[in-house]
This record gives sequence, C-alpha cells and structure tokens, in this order.
Amino acid sequence: MKCRFILIIGIVILFARCQYDPFADELTTVRPKIKDIIGTYIFEKQTLINNLSNKQTDYSKITLKSDSTFLATHIPNFTGQAEFYYNGVVSAKGKWQIATNGGVANASGGTDTVWGIDLDSLPVNLKHIEFLGKHPPYKLIVTYGDPDEGAVMIFRKQ
Repeated sequence: MKCRFILIIGIVILFARCQYDPFADELTTVRPKIKDIIGTYIFEKQTLINNLSNKQTDYSKITLKSDSTFLATHIPNFTGQAEFYYNGVVSAKGKWQIATNGGVANASGGTDTVWGIDLDSLPVNLKHIEFLGKHPPYKLIVTYGDPDEGAVMIFRKQ
C-alpha cells in the first residue's frame, strides 16, 4: 500500500511539472502602450536547436513602425513538433496589430490576458508573437509547440 501511495504521488508531481510554461511569469499581461512597442527588436536567443550559428542570426530583426507596418529581416524559421529543425530564414513586410494571444493563470485562480502582436505576412509559426516583460522595454517571444517545453525564440528591443 505504501509503494502504491508513493507511485501515485510521483505521477502527480510529474504531471504537475509538465504543466508549466517556463516563460509564463514573464509574459505581458497588461496591454502595452503603442509608443512602448514601436521600434526594432533584434535576435537575442533561441532554445529550439543547439547548432544555430551567429551567422544565421546576426541580421535577424523585426521592426514595428508607428503606421502599423513591420519589416522582418532574416528571421530564423523552424519546423517540427517535438523536435525542431532550422529551415532557413524568412524576410517579409506587412501590417501588424496588437492582439491578445491567449492567457496565463494568475495567483487568484483566474486567467490574465497575454498581449502580443499579429503579423500578417509571415509563415503561420511566426504570425502570432507575444510580448515578454512586465514593463518597457518589452521583448518579443515566439513559442513553438507545447509552451511547457520552453521551445522559443526571443528578440530584444534595440
């Protein structure tokens, strides 16, 4: 009976650990002011693969302009689900808009809105980007697959 109880506790802990986005506490849950998000964001890091070189990310940036247009240059593109593969870079220009991109559990048992942007002319895996940070300067975070896995690409404001 004691072994069964220990096994059940172990399984509960395992499942509880698997249900946590490592970046959840840093996601922006208050609508940012437009003036605080306008600007250029440069590649900071990614957690998808180990062998991405600086040469593949040196010129990666996303510029959000005040006229609601954007320019994305040399953005690493990844494909896959549980395992991710570098699939070259993409560049595009188009329109952006501030958007709610899901929610995150709060301390009172409810859900807070997560704020981000939608970019109209990028591949689907790069269209919906969240803001990271509780105050300016915000970062941009692209999440791949299950958020609990922590597979992300992050851009910091220049």
